[in-house]
Amino acid sequence: MNLWVLRNKYLFLLTVASVFLSYAALRSARFGGAEALIGFGCIPDNVCFAGLNAAAIPENASVFPTGGYDGQFYYYMAAWLYGDFELVSLDGIQAHHSSRVMVVDSLGFRLPRIGFPLLTGWLYLFGAKALSYGMPILLLVSHLLVSWVLFAARTEAGWLFGLNPISLLSFGLNLAEPLALSLAVICILLFLPSGLAPAESRGRFPGLCRRFRLPVGAVLMLLSLLSKETMFLIGLSMGLAFVLSSISLIRRQRSGNSNATLRQLVFFRWNVSVALLLAGVLAFSWYWYADFFGGQGAAGKIQIPFAGVIEFIQSRPRLISGRGLLLIGLMWMIVFCAYRLLEAARKQNGWMDRFILAGLLLNLGLISMASAEEYWLNFANISRLFAPAMILLAFCRSGWSFRISAGWMLSLTFLLWLNDFNGLLKSL
Repeated sequence: MNLWVLRNKYLFLLTVASVFLSYAALRSARFGGAEALIGFGCIPDNVCFAGLNAAAIPENASVFPTGGYDGQFYYYMAAWLYGDFELVSLDGIQAHHSSRVMVVDSLGFRLPRIGFPLLTGWLYLFGAKALSYGMPILLLVSHLLVSWVLFAARTEAGWLFGLNPISLLSFGLNLAEPLALSLAVICILLFLPSGLAPAESRGRFPGLCRRFRLPVGAVLMLLSLLSKETMFLIGLSMGLAFVLSSISLIRRQRSGNSNATLRQLVFFRWNVSVALLLAGVLAFSWYWYADFFGGQGAAGKIQIPFAGVIEFIQSRPRLISGRGLLLIGLMWMIVFCAYRLLEAARKQNGWMDRFILAGLLLNLGLISMASAEEYWLNFANISRLFAPAMILLAFCRSGWSFRISAGWMLSLTFLLWLNDFNGLLKSL
């Protein structure tokens, strides 16, 4: 970026905070209070989670008559972890007669994503209001802090990540994506050797955790994975990039270019790969134990590649809309990956290029398997499958591809903000 004003860290922080706080204010004013960010819901004469869990939610909290949003289940999980409740699914509530039960729609769908409730549930010890306010605050603070750190390392990446639409949308719905993305970014910065930093980098990650970056990074990645399953794509692509880079360095050693620095690099990268593998195995074991891969979990809602996308395209969606822009973004990711694959065939890629390419290919594979009914017909559901791309595209090298990615992501952010602004005007 050549505009010096965009390099001002205070302007950056003020801009990101203003966008997120104004979005929260719009949703609060539109839906009747700050608790609306949690998304408590109750369908009269039907499923009423706010009524079933009335003992755990704040008094006079805003309740959506349409059933609410997924953010309420993170709240229920957090209150269950630190409160005196028994967790049951909606199907199994008839077998429980205790008044101290916490009801969720599906244990296999909610229990695996324990990271966000684990980090915020202690607030319930101070009351339901403390938890209902504290969860969005943690999402905002974690996003601002990590955006600030990323801005200090690379200005362009800081702006793009700070204003990414998935964190904004999820913040307004009390979803775990802002926290999961932030934890993953810190892990990347901890594991990124200075020699592999982008050319545009203007500094290093603060040295507080440098000495213990392997265990700290592994714990952060584990918490990120436990917060949102899509972060497995980030961890896997990081591990693949480190393994491929290690193999490349070993070949250089065998060709007679071995030295102490090279051996140290190989040792570090293998250690990082092991740390990421350990975090992944622990998180995967928990997801397996919590029945995430069963029919009731999210993993049971996928189908053959691109069938859902094709079905959605056949419905002739408007391109200038949320899901229309996501479709454009999907096409852009395909073009970007094809270009990077052709580029990789001509020259040897570095760690960052391998990481970005592997991650985007994995993200494309995940999005392609999303069903039309469960995901593409619901903007909030399908958009969150793009969460890994928010990190990967932010770390791209400056140039035409970065500018296209920025234009797409910021268009989505603006559309999200404008949608709630228009909704507020219509409700007045």
